Amino acid sequence: MDFLIKPYILLRLTQSMMIVLCLNSGMHTKCVVCLNGRFVGVKMWAPYTFEIGEYLVDGENRLEITVTNPAANMYETNGAKSGLYGPVCILK
Repeated sequence: MDFLIKPYILLRLTQSMMIVLCLNSGMHTKCVVCLNGRFVGVKMWAPYTFEIGEYLVDGENRLEITVTNPAANMYETNGAKSGLYGPVCILK
């Protein structure tokens, strides 16, 4: 099952040589990142970092993060911890 974090996180950044989105949540699931409607990448294990500089526009930016729960959660009552449950940061 996929979850989309809403409301969208709106970023006010300008494009630079390298800007990295870090999802340091300790999650053990698939994570898909889109920025301004463009696919940035998918990660299935740590480190959950994405270079996002080339996807930024001047002014407001729309960030979408989709996290998929582990399949084990469908079959176990005490499933694995899932979701985006740690700090999210943007590094320049």
